[in-house]
Amino acid sequence: MHRHSPASDGDNLVTEMSKLRRLSKLDYEKTRMSKKVTRRDRAAMLSFYDEKMAKGDKRDDILLRLSAKYGKSERQIERYIQQARKERQEVQEGQVGRVLVTDDRHRALTLHFEAVKKTMGVWVEKLRLPSDEELRDAWKGNLNGWGVIAKVTPDGHGSARPAMEKHLFYDSLQHHLVPPLVEEGFWNEVGELNSLVLSFLSGVVDIRKDLCQAAERQSGFGINSGAWEKEPVTGITGDFVQTLYEHALGLTDFSGWTHSTWAALWPMTGGLIITQTGEGLRLIQRRGLDPSIQETYWPLTGGSFMLPRHSRERIAYGDARLDSMFRVAFLLCFGMKVIATALLLEQLVLPGEAHRAIMADCASWQSATSLVQTRQRLDSLSHEVRTALESAVCETSFPGKCTRCP
Repeated sequence: MHRHSPASDGDNLVTEMSKLRRLSKLDYEKTRMSKKVTRRDRAAMLSFYDEKMAKGDKRDDILLRLSAKYGKSERQIERYIQQARKERQEVQEGQVGRVLVTDDRHRALTLHFEAVKKTMGVWVEKLRLPSDEELRDAWKGNLNGWGVIAKVTPDGHGSARPAMEKHLFYDSLQHHLVPPLVEEGFWNEVGELNSLVLSFLSGVVDIRKDLCQAAERQSGFGINSGAWEKEPVTGITGDFVQTLYEHALGLTDFSGWTHSTWAALWPMTGGLIITQTGEGLRLIQRRGLDPSIQETYWPLTGGSFMLPRHSRERIAYGDARLDSMFRVAFLLCFGMKVIATALLLEQLVLPGEAHRAIMADCASWQSATSLVQTRQRLDSLSHEVRTALESAVCETSFPGKCTRCP
């Protein structure tokens, strides 16, 4: 039997006491470290946490590493991070508040100049050149181009205003876009744009009227309203004048376009058939359809027509049926445009001669050449204004003072 000696019992007691002292020291160290978690430590925890999360590290791993470093539980680390976020936000809000208080006018002026720059950017967009498609319809009396909105009424009255006129900051631009930021004559050029656009639109409306009068006078026909698509009529169409108008203003290149004549048939069942003039004459003479001609069916959409592509083709549109009675007339075409219609083929001779003659002359009319020159001047002038604005928009501050300046 083994017996414990008093000495051995004393040794064991000393060992246990030493362990307790070491544990107490560790607890003290942890307690001491916990007191060292300062505001800077919390900010460092937040920075480390956000950096590692941005790199794709796992949240639990990050918290574990911070826990080991600072001797705190993961739950405590989370609270420190939340507290650091709040402290950061308070600092940022305090800084903004101080800036607004100490330099409020400087900030307001900066915001004002930003609004002025945005307004100039809007103006640059509105200075766009009108497309040829828009100018094809300008004779109707409305035009929005070169930074100007213009209108001319049928009785000849007109008005023009800057497209920017109703913009909230347009009046501010008039006070800030001054020398040396822009040339001395900048606003004179803006005013010239307005007057030139109105002059151009008025000229466009007038030349369209002149072309209508010349077309009716030389062709011997009045202008029909497109009713030929539904029934036989006699007259020149809107496209007779429109092609002359586009030629006079240089909007469309008609080189290679030719004149041609066709027969048009309106079956009693509805629809429309365009065929060879010879077949139209056969029907007028009651000899029936030409058996050598084959029909192609085509949908009737948007007033767009396809003419027969060769001498053995007729085009049937819509609900046209060949086994019904037909009403017959003849068409004069320019390219794919129907420009005149008549009940008799020989009636189309004079409109054809008139269209060729006016086409040869109208582009050289003084009014036409003047409009072309005015358009070129408008293109150049709007480019100068746009260039000045694009240069000014790069500035950070502007001379002058407007009613909205702080």
